[in-house]
Amino acid sequence: MNESATLIRARDLMQRDLVTLAAGTSIREAVTTLEMCRISGAPVVDAAGRAIGVLSAADIARGDHVRGGRIESERWEYYLANPLEEEVDDRLSGDEDILAKQDYSDGTAGEQRVEDWMTAHVISVDPEADLSQVCRVMRDENIHRVLVTDKNALVGIISTFDVVRHLAAQ
Repeated sequence: MNESATLIRARDLMQRDLVTLAAGTSIREAVTTLEMCRISGAPVVDAAGRAIGVLSAADIARGDHVRGGRIESERWEYYLANPLEEEVDDRLSGDEDILAKQDYSDGTAGEQRVEDWMTAHVISVDPEADLSQVCRVMRDENIHRVLVTDKNALVGIISTFDVVRHLAAQ
């Protein structure tokens, strides 16, 4: 980064109008929030508004959460054929048969909470951090967003898009 990067501070780049999630929010509701706001992640805050984690699309899309295009909360084994001791009920369609299996309802994913899937390691920068420091933190931590905190209070967030938007305006 050049000298002008040291003149730009995190406070100049950060988004102040934040979408946050509560730890107890269901994953289903969190996904809906992210989609409606057209964002790929959000800080998770406690009742006092302190950042306790981040839920990102990468957290949601982890292989143990998504199988067959569905978000699922637990690993379960499902069989399309009935075990030998079960009677076959020809009245159920294939889809209904699958949904009738124990723990394979839409409610299963709804029971999981943000706190179960979020990244609890909070990575943040001070509002006075310069652009070079912000970029180094993102690179070193391999993240696409960094929280901006002032005395442990969440005051903003900077995404890679915020950095690109700033650089493109130069």
